[in-house]
Amino acid sequence: MFFGTFEHRLNSKNQVTVPASFRGAIDESKEGKGFFLFVGESDCLYLYTPKGMKDVVEDARARLGPADRNFLRNLYGDIVQVECDGQGRILLPARMKTAAGIKQDVVFVGANQRVDIWAPEKWQAFRKETAGAYQAKLNAVAGELFGL
Repeated sequence: MFFGTFEHRLNSKNQVTVPASFRGAIDESKEGKGFFLFVGESDCLYLYTPKGMKDVVEDARARLGPADRNFLRNLYGDIVQVECDGQGRILLPARMKTAAGIKQDVVFVGANQRVDIWAPEKWQAFRKETAGAYQAKLNAVAGELFGL
């Protein structure tokens, strides 16, 4: 599982270091090696382990029927496999950077079974937009979740 928020910067080759805590959270014998990357619905990139990506694709296929085959083609065509180099860096393809509005800085956000990769200004806007609802929900469930 992936949790936490980390800020990183792309190098001149469009590579960015995946946070060490995220890399360390992966059991490659169960999850596979490397990652799969695609543009998510909130103007951010989604980063999945191979097992996580397989689960997403299988779930999509189970929920969708023959009429959705063009959607599935587009989905499959938009997924990119990336591997960490010796320094733990992955390459962000230019088209994905553009789609997510990423320039040089990125924010990695743990999202349980995946990692979201945001442009910092979009992450801050998302946080501001959802702050009230988040605080209200947290207040409502804090006792049950955290024993408070």
